[in-house]
Amino acid sequence: MSKRTLAGLICFVAALLAGGAKPSYSANCSVADLTGDCRVDLADLEILLDQWLQGSFISGSTQAYWRMEEFYDSMTPDISGNYHDLSLLNGVQVQTQGPAGSCLVLDGVDDYARSDFVINPADGPMSVFAWVAGGGNRQVICGQADGAGIGREWLQIDTTGGYLISRLTDGSSVLKSTVTVTDGLWHHIGVVWDGLRRHLYIDGQKIAFDANPLPNNLQTCDGQMYVGVSKNLSGSYYWYGMIDEVRIIKGALTEDEVVKLFQLPQMQPPPADLNGIDGVNLRDLVILSYEWLSEPPGEYRCIWVDSWGTGILNASQCEDLIQTCRNSNINTVIVEIRKVGDAYYNSAIEPRATNISGGSSFDPLGYLIDIAHDTSGDKKYIEVHAWFVTHRIATSTNLDPQHVLSLHPEYVMLNSEGKESASGSTKRFLDPGHPGAVEHNLAVILDCLSKYDIDGINLDYIRYPEDTGSWGYNPVSVGRFNAFYGKTGTPSPFDPDWSDWRRDCVTQEVKKIYVKSLMMDPEVVLTVDSIGWGWAWDDFKHSSAYTQVFQDWVGWLRAGILDYNTLMGYVSNDWPRYEGWCNLSLDNDNKRGSILATGAYMQDTVQNALDQLLWVRDAGAAGLNIYDWYSEVSGNDYGQTRADFYRELKAQVFPDWVDPPDHAWKTTPLTGIFEGNLTDSGIPVDHGTVEIEGSPGTRVYTDGMGWYAIMDVLPGNYLLRFSGWEPQDVVLVQVNIPSAGQIVTVNADLTY
Repeated sequence: MSKRTLAGLICFVAALLAGGAKPSYSANCSVADLTGDCRVDLADLEILLDQWLQGSFISGSTQAYWRMEEFYDSMTPDISGNYHDLSLLNGVQVQTQGPAGSCLVLDGVDDYARSDFVINPADGPMSVFAWVAGGGNRQVICGQADGAGIGREWLQIDTTGGYLISRLTDGSSVLKSTVTVTDGLWHHIGVVWDGLRRHLYIDGQKIAFDANPLPNNLQTCDGQMYVGVSKNLSGSYYWYGMIDEVRIIKGALTEDEVVKLFQLPQMQPPPADLNGIDGVNLRDLVILSYEWLSEPPGEYRCIWVDSWGTGILNASQCEDLIQTCRNSNINTVIVEIRKVGDAYYNSAIEPRATNISGGSSFDPLGYLIDIAHDTSGDKKYIEVHAWFVTHRIATSTNLDPQHVLSLHPEYVMLNSEGKESASGSTKRFLDPGHPGAVEHNLAVILDCLSKYDIDGINLDYIRYPEDTGSWGYNPVSVGRFNAFYGKTGTPSPFDPDWSDWRRDCVTQEVKKIYVKSLMMDPEVVLTVDSIGWGWAWDDFKHSSAYTQVFQDWVGWLRAGILDYNTLMGYVSNDWPRYEGWCNLSLDNDNKRGSILATGAYMQDTVQNALDQLLWVRDAGAAGLNIYDWYSEVSGNDYGQTRADFYRELKAQVFPDWVDPPDHAWKTTPLTGIFEGNLTDSGIPVDHGTVEIEGSPGTRVYTDGMGWYAIMDVLPGNYLLRFSGWEPQDVVLVQVNIPSAGQIVTVNADLTY
């Protein structure tokens, strides 16, 4: 089932169960926009479901939960679903500086809050927790008034030291801590009654408990609940400070559950109680579902534009391209700005392309961005993704003196016979096993990113050659391989270690480009042009992509080291193969997304290309792609023209304008990244290891420049272990991911 079909099914079922209710809102952005990006999508659904089920880790049953986020007529609702709404009395104030949003501010004179009866302490184990700041001696966080029974102050400050105490009792004792909580800072405090003993907690830590079981059960009472005052509303017991997130739970929380409860606010997204009256439940899912279905989903609508011929070589070509895209509702152009080690922009590193026809001062990329991003007069914004051919670096032996192979011939890739090109070919490649080649590619991309407002980076030929012969035998790469594996001589083409080595070299390069570009521009999107040759979509590790050109694009999707897989689905009249490769990408892109293409140039009818695009949309692709500009009908057998292609494209596939999709892993990240360099006396350590101490699954190897990156790290404190090749070469470094989305650089030297 596709992602889009699944989303629609969730919405349909929710609407059926709730009677199809439709909300109405006047705000600029939907109330269901929980991520704050003015869109309602899967990221918002995930937040809602997380909040709906956020109490699932609690073993008991929540009887009352006052988040202090919504307020109506001096009342804040109980979102447990039990309707114990909390009335705010005598001028209780609200501010937005609580641990999870808004909180109550009480004046210590007469402010307090009240609900009806919630729970009888005598009914069995129970837990009560709240966030507090301020307070003073004798003052009460929450307690129960006398009713049919004896009320007690459930959480209170002692009379002299600012210590947390609980008067929940069988009538004979008070549980007192020796920890002060009246220092003005926010503290998560609570008491757990397990049926035998009481346990006091502060900030996730148990700080007091009954040494011996209580002789009797807690005293019975069915009185009202008070927040911020004692059971008898005594003057010296009113709370002076702030109170937030009060929970009353039937059942005894475990120590692990208390820790999770303490950690919740720092992870808490905006409230998902969309109707604001009864907590997060099915009614809120219906609202979100309706809003989701009511707004057009984002979708990449791309076209590749090569620089060999008509494309972006002069101003007229750029204008024709962008006007056609706007007329056809294409929202993204992927333009080849590095073809064979040359530049279709003002590069500080590589020579200017020789076929630019717009004049010596014409900047193809700069001009294209100017007109594509121009939204004056209600023109649509077209995203510009810069297409870099990475490893195929030359198709001629006549090279500019500033070409990378002129300056660094040692970067070239060789085959097993020591040749730079296959028989009958003039193509030459950079070898990703040579650290200098990788650093050159990275420098080219970052130089462009630093100068131009590009929306995306597209990597082509991020692989080894497909020509007959075995490739990757650059002497530096072979030497590094032998040193790492403890081997000698020239590796056999059939050595599985040698295959793994070459795959890892490409993977390390993709990862480095991804992380380094993200550090420079967190919004830039990285895509790779992936191979889909042959029939091994159901056995990828035996495919040509994996075994011949050493491009593990499935692994890249799973690892999250790219944003979208721009699969080169160049298939004509072979639906099983086309669907098989597309589905392989869709089945492995849960961390990221798939932009799936039609090879329009090879289709014998326009309709064949459109049918492929319509199929991948229905299959759940994040985007549709066309290869390529000005060759759209070159394989047509029926005299159809480019005008026919774009007329039918708009009529059948892109009838209305839709913006590109949001990238949840960028707009609402959950994790961060550690990156940096490992050296030994200042010299890069090749294939050293870096890992989070105690988590061997995080272990990564450094590349030829000593660089590493550990992906998907939750915010928090860690100990990084850096290791060299010798057992004694170990350095431990205390590190921290302060918040989700952060990339933290941590360098280490084994000598110091």
